[in-house]
Amino acid sequence: MKYLDLPDLVKVVAERASSFLAEEVGIEVSGVEYHLKDVQKLDLGYLTSLMSVEGKMKLYLALSFDQPLIEQAFAAYTADLDIAADERDRYIEETAADMVNIIVGNATTFFSAPDRTAVSLSPPIIITEGKSIFRYKDARFFSATLHTTYGCLYVLCIGPKDLFDERLNYL
Repeated sequence: MKYLDLPDLVKVVAERASSFLAEEVGIEVSGVEYHLKDVQKLDLGYLTSLMSVEGKMKLYLALSFDQPLIEQAFAAYTADLDIAADERDRYIEETAADMVNIIVGNATTFFSAPDRTAVSLSPPIIITEGKSIFRYKDARFFSATLHTTYGCLYVLCIGPKDLFDERLNYL
């Protein structure tokens, strides 16, 4: 696996996520912290939406949400809908899946320049358990933390993909 531009990829996805939060769900990002060197551990938040990205690079990109943030995004997404209480959790997961689809999908223009290989994206996978992933073997982690008044959104880049299953457990 070639680790070409992975820190730049995290920056692009974080910028797209900041724009999306502000423009689509009315949540302003007050600050961004980048963790682009020697990241030893990633902590998944309350809800994580994950996509596999394959092209020159094979990796996972994820958005991991603090609970108040995904609940606020859900409220904005469903403001005009009448959601039954027993459907709420499913719709919150759908909100996270839709957000990663749009944000990462828009960021693929970063990969799609004429001098780069086309990429394919998997459908979103939702992880509902908070957990920590420690770096070992040949894993590489990069991340950004977007701060809002409702908590944080974590942009995670995890690779190479071959080391992990779809729940981000080591194989």
